[in-house]
Amino acid sequence: MLLFVLILLNSQLVLSDLVLERKKKTAAILLTGHARTFAFTSHSLRENLVKSNRNLDFWLFAFTYRTRDSRRGSDKTNHTASHGGPIAKEEIYDVYKSIVPNDHLFVYVIKDAVMKAEMPSVLRKQMNPKAPYRIKHRFRLSMIFRMIANAYQYMHKIERERNQLFNVVIKLRFDLIFLNPFIIRLDFCCAGSEIKPPYTIVVPKNFTSGSSHLSPKQIKTRPCDSQGSLRPTWVQDHMAYGTSLAMALYANGTDQYMRLHAASFFSPSLHNAEVILANVLKTYSISVKCDPAIKYTILR
Repeated sequence: MLLFVLILLNSQLVLSDLVLERKKKTAAILLTGHARTFAFTSHSLRENLVKSNRNLDFWLFAFTYRTRDSRRGSDKTNHTASHGGPIAKEEIYDVYKSIVPNDHLFVYVIKDAVMKAEMPSVLRKQMNPKAPYRIKHRFRLSMIFRMIANAYQYMHKIERERNQLFNVVIKLRFDLIFLNPFIIRLDFCCAGSEIKPPYTIVVPKNFTSGSSHLSPKQIKTRPCDSQGSLRPTWVQDHMAYGTSLAMALYANGTDQYMRLHAASFFSPSLHNAEVILANVLKTYSISVKCDPAIKYTILR
């Protein structure tokens, strides 16, 4: 289990010492994964998220590594081809600086070698030019899901420095675009205590096909309802929101993909990171609510 999760779960002092009362509720956006098409999706973040929730004070944390993913979508377009070379911190900062105040924006671009060094040695040894596709795919997914955990750790460091928890944390992909105003329902996820169970996360009920190869049926969290009364066996990892502690457990769930992979604990049912995430949320008794009002797609 990740150290930060142990700290959060086993030491109520860490969280109870943080100031929870504030004039305006705060929201942290965690952008993680490949930094692709963000110049095209950022307007959606500004118009359909930030401007649609003026009751919230938004902070933004972008966490990625330097490799620029240039894979093409099913429509054969390549939105990343206009920029060559590795991703630069300044490039990401310039795109998002108009969305949140400068002191609310944190951009972390990690060198590929640093990210790979965080992978267990057993995974690094498997990687070579002749490695089967499934090995390369799992290694790549392990890095992507580890970034979610890393982004949360960086965000929590800011919480400690400010002596305040964010009221709500929204985890997104760089290439995610909202198709309509996305209203964060604090009563849906965060009406209770911010530091005590029960915990809830909210995910979209549906996914809209776009320029990616993904299908709506493939990405749908299942089974799931708007009341959180069902226990999903498959939870999509494109986006989710909840309290800071609930999202800490979510981040731990995505990071378990890497640890199970390294330990060779994979059974056929655990090849999907979404299944592992569902199991972790079940272990921590986190309810999952699916909001049909969230409309989004992936732009590649």
